[in-house]
Amino acid sequence: MGKIERFNRTMMESVNVMLRRGGAKNIYAYDAAMFFEYHYNIAPTDANIIGKGEAPFTTLGIPVDYKKLVRFFCPAYVSPPQRAEVESGKKSKGKKLSMRKEPCVIIGYGTKMTMGGDSEGYKVVLKRTGEVIASAHVTPAPMEEVSKSAVTGLAHDPLEEGVLLKRVFDVTGGESLTTCGEEAEEDDEGDEGVLTEAEIEKDDDGIGEAKITETEMKTNVKQMRKMQVGTGVTGQMRGEMDQHTEKLTKNDVMTKKQVSDVIARGRRRNMLLEWKTPNEAGKTGASGERYQHYHKCKTFPEFDKMCEGKRRAWKADLNNDIQKGHCVVVENPEMSKEIDEEAEYFSMTCTQGGGDVERNEGVHLMFGMSNETPRVETETMNLTYEEDVDEEFLIELCKKSQGELKDQELPLWMALAVYHHTEVWVGDMKKPLSIKEARKLKEWPLWKESAIKEIKGLLEVGVWKEVLRSEIGPGSKVLPGKMILDIKTVDGKFEKCKARYVSRGDLSTRGEHYWESSSHQVRSKSIKMFFSTAVVAYGKTRKKCYVPRNLDIKQAYIKRKRGKDEPVVYMELPEETFGLCNDKNSGYVAQMQRHLYGEVDGGRAFERELLEFLDDIGAEATVSDRMVFKWKWKGEELTALAHVDDIVYNGSSDQICEEFFSLAEKHFGSLTGGKQAEFILGIKIEWDFEKITVKLSQRAHAIKFLEEFGFNIETTTSKSTPMPLDVEVGDNVGRRILPSEWDYFKWCGFGNWLATMTRVDLALVVNWCGRHSHNPGEEHVRIQKHALRYILGSLDEGLTFHGSSEVLESPYDHTNKLIGYVDSMHGPGPDTMCVIITLNGGAVIWRVLKQRVVT
Repeated sequence: MGKIERFNRTMMESVNVMLRRGGAKNIYAYDAAMFFEYHYNIAPTDANIIGKGEAPFTTLGIPVDYKKLVRFFCPAYVSPPQRAEVESGKKSKGKKLSMRKEPCVIIGYGTKMTMGGDSEGYKVVLKRTGEVIASAHVTPAPMEEVSKSAVTGLAHDPLEEGVLLKRVFDVTGGESLTTCGEEAEEDDEGDEGVLTEAEIEKDDDGIGEAKITETEMKTNVKQMRKMQVGTGVTGQMRGEMDQHTEKLTKNDVMTKKQVSDVIARGRRRNMLLEWKTPNEAGKTGASGERYQHYHKCKTFPEFDKMCEGKRRAWKADLNNDIQKGHCVVVENPEMSKEIDEEAEYFSMTCTQGGGDVERNEGVHLMFGMSNETPRVETETMNLTYEEDVDEEFLIELCKKSQGELKDQELPLWMALAVYHHTEVWVGDMKKPLSIKEARKLKEWPLWKESAIKEIKGLLEVGVWKEVLRSEIGPGSKVLPGKMILDIKTVDGKFEKCKARYVSRGDLSTRGEHYWESSSHQVRSKSIKMFFSTAVVAYGKTRKKCYVPRNLDIKQAYIKRKRGKDEPVVYMELPEETFGLCNDKNSGYVAQMQRHLYGEVDGGRAFERELLEFLDDIGAEATVSDRMVFKWKWKGEELTALAHVDDIVYNGSSDQICEEFFSLAEKHFGSLTGGKQAEFILGIKIEWDFEKITVKLSQRAHAIKFLEEFGFNIETTTSKSTPMPLDVEVGDNVGRRILPSEWDYFKWCGFGNWLATMTRVDLALVVNWCGRHSHNPGEEHVRIQKHALRYILGSLDEGLTFHGSSEVLESPYDHTNKLIGYVDSMHGPGPDTMCVIITLNGGAVIWRVLKQRVVT
């Protein structure tokens, strides 16, 4: 599905560009899509594995005439068939061509060019009548431009876009214009001018013109409808329309989007339903009969229970009744107090520096529990004011908080503060959130050394060049940067302090700061199959070259230079540079010359760099996984797997492994690794060369999983099964467990990483819990807690692959052979099935899923 969605987005973006640059109206969207499809199929592509990179049409044997290629809506002249009435009053059969060529625009190709059919020529639209015909007697005139836009009636400049207008297409078929010049730049950021209505009239050429004056364009500068690139060609991207204008009927009190928001908010906050009486609602027919039943429901669970087993119209009635005003969602008195506290900002007034200062932002309180007594610690982060906060101010704030907490439960807003801003400690070492905070720690020399090392590395390779802030163009957005400080661990133990300056890519805009963001990583099953076959190769040859080695590229993302076709990106310089370069307050900004961590397209850019390196040395990607590569060199063969900048590889000899590392070091610069891999993606790799086995496990992640949910590995009792034996299958019919009580989604995320990589035994419970994540109840939470206790008792469980002939040849030889197992009634209920495929004694592929048909 990912490839289909990606191609669909590419096609829709291209269609929008063709329509806009050609000055075409929205009704030609389908023709533009077919136009794009043909151009796509005649272009060489690496995705064509069978044809070894040639054009798909060439592989299929469909002839391609590149000389006939034109752009969409290209001006042309055609000799149309004579269809006018002759003097006798009879209409012509259309076999004769008009002697006079008429101006037209090309919107498609004949089937001989696109499908190997017998129709030559082009598909065109006559400018005089608007008639669409297909003719082989078309003469393209690519040097001519459309004199007027089909929408604005103004002069059209498709290549330079000198006219300050952009096309915006509505899914309903309407069209509007967005100014993109100085008028919009002078407005507020992100607020583009738009003309929402255009009066289209037919002129002598038969193509619609909009009578819009330049004065009207400057008047209507507020954008009423923000659209993303690609919206409007089909209805599939309607959901991406921000602030979409929906017309209300006379009986509607809100839009469908507002109804969805109200229902989502009501379910999340356990709000109540208040209905009009059947007489006040005035509903008749089948809808009125249903209303007689469900209008007595006071809560969403009651309504859902009544709709069980009923037709879909019952649930649809709720949306309709809220939209019409027959039903109102109101606060639950029992929940409103708790919910109000969730959005509360702690505010107090105290004396600081001799004056009254009120603080209600920027001061975050850190809470911990010691002997079941609230303990308050102070932390200052993201202060919204520039001056520093005195220690006395924070102490008084803490005392006030402690006084309020006596003999009371922890307020929800405080619990949320704990959840989002918890201090991180590794052993007796605290992880700081900023350079300013790191200065106050005893480990400051370590943090300073790592920060200087990071900035030096960026400057040495020329990640940016400094330009005056006043010299960048008006309207250019300067992205913030942040120095991330982290404690790197190996198997849960401290290794070193690490600093990395990253871009705030979350604030970047697609089309302004980057084009594409998708990148590929090695699949989990490829990793398992790689180690499974490696241990067999070692068992047969006893050569250590088959034992996988790791290769880590330092500062991988900055290895990629920005191309001329990429957007120009500006970023803030670091706040603290230790005198190595200008800082954020110097009046200079960074014009990025290379990619940087944090950028949305950083992973994609490094992937291109890596692929170019592998292509240069002659490595080829496998068919089953495009991030698994085979390389042949002097009769030897090497296999490499890539996950961003972490590469693991083995080969048929030490020479090819050393040559691969040497070539990578020459291309990327400083590398680490080249030795036996002990960890990959947090997975511990343990070899037993006597028994010829390799084990993959995730003890460190399992311990982090337990600690995240407050389970002490020293004192908590364990369980022997992943799920309780008395588990009851079914949806939650009681109260929904809120994230503030138990983070159900986080549990599913942590558990899924284990169940996907090394823990086959957790696949069932993770799958089952994931099915009910939309409405978890107490029973579902009980199962998750039980699973955590089971993980506690099996921290070192994982996958073990064998390379010994004694194991692989008993009772029969199954060396490097896939063996599959299927259980059609796996786990609680008859609707769950399980599939496991093993290779050399260990599972490499497994899946637990819900059966669609149960007989």
